Amino acid sequence: MEESMPDNNKNVSIDIPDECKDTDDEEEEDLLAQIILENAGMDLSQGVNYKVPKTMYTINLNRYEPTAVSIGPHHRDKEHEHPHVTEMVKKSYVAALLGRPKQRKTSLTQIIKAMRKKEYEFKISYGYHKGKAHLTNSDECVKMMILDACFILELLYKFKEYKDGSMEETYKTMDPIFSYTWMLRHLRRDLVLLENQLPFSVLKCLFDLTSDPKHSDSLNELLVRFLDPEIQAYEVQRNNEVTGKHLLDLVRTHLLGQSPLKEYGKYPNWELTQYCATDLKKAGVLFKKNEKAQSLLDITFNDRDGVLKIPPFFFGEGMIVYLQNLVALEQSSRDYTSHITSYVIFLDTLIKSKSDVKLLRSEGIINGSLNEDEKMSSTINGLYSRAIVNSFYYDGLYRRVNAFCQQDEQKRRAIVRQWSITFFREYFSTPWRVCSLFIACLLVILTVAQTIFTAIQTF
Repeated sequence: MEESMPDNNKNVSIDIPDECKDTDDEEEEDLLAQIILENAGMDLSQGVNYKVPKTMYTINLNRYEPTAVSIGPHHRDKEHEHPHVTEMVKKSYVAALLGRPKQRKTSLTQIIKAMRKKEYEFKISYGYHKGKAHLTNSDECVKMMILDACFILELLYKFKEYKDGSMEETYKTMDPIFSYTWMLRHLRRDLVLLENQLPFSVLKCLFDLTSDPKHSDSLNELLVRFLDPEIQAYEVQRNNEVTGKHLLDLVRTHLLGQSPLKEYGKYPNWELTQYCATDLKKAGVLFKKNEKAQSLLDITFNDRDGVLKIPPFFFGEGMIVYLQNLVALEQSSRDYTSHITSYVIFLDTLIKSKSDVKLLRSEGIINGSLNEDEKMSSTINGLYSRAIVNSFYYDGLYRRVNAFCQQDEQKRRAIVRQWSITFFREYFSTPWRVCSLFIACLLVILTVAQTIFTAIQTF
């Protein structure tokens, strides 16, 4: 196949060149030998791009399936249902990426060879060896990797240029994505869906081959900048290391932050609380916004003054999709702890009605695009459905909250009991005191009755 570098306004051919298929020459045999040796030590126990557990798939199905773009093989057969980012759009983005200046000269043939080395790892990551994903022949698999990875990389570059104000005006009016104001929000949503992931190893490989010298940003920085309005990052790690197996895993890493929870309990011994936010306030608990939180999960409780500090968060449709897919991710593999699921359980127990939402909103803890407090409450209560948790990471916190509330209740009961004892000792210890109390009460009643009767006669 004759290879040429297309300009940004033309489609790029992703046909696999014949020279990438032949393994007769020594160079290709060495390449194949290297692939065999690299794959020999690969763990086949499970992939990294998991599927949503069937028990959870019946709940809010639209929050697990893409609406604008399909990445990877799981929803490839539904790509015709996404009229916005079709294969032709992806090809135009491949052309744009290949047309950028590069730190080193890289041809499409070299990219294809690099992807061939990643093909086996790519298939394993989707559970191909277990029949969990239908992947076509080798050429189609390589084509899928190139189209999806190049699309994401060019999207990241264009978004940076769009935010910096350096994007050409023609792109703002002609680009199939940036000419629509709503598309970025849909793409942010789709690119973090559990079943719409691309292995970072593939993305990083192509990033290294096609990196634009005009941009000094690392892949991690480009990704975080693109997702930043949604992930509400606190201590965002901005370096050259991509932390995670895929984009959803990266989101989870940033939400976890630098301080993992330690006071966890094992099922069935972990403890929840019977108190919602309004009940906690009645029990003497004070809610405060955690201004110095290191992560979204950085929730603390002070036993001495009863202050529960919660990091502020924006609760909109994007955050709902993120949390549901993160819970599904933690449910899909034993590789993950249940930190995000524990956070969702915490919200579920804390918020039971619109009164709880109103209370947390008044303290500056919760804000959202869902205008109705009742709707926000019911949505939060549906995030945790059918999830199985073996370790609850707010067990220690809830034990201390429960102890504080129970202690406060005991104090109130002791005060009432002491008051009752004092009252009976003062007024019911002898018959004469009982009579004097009765007479005093009778005089009060007669005085009130006379006052009312006089007022009625006056008017």
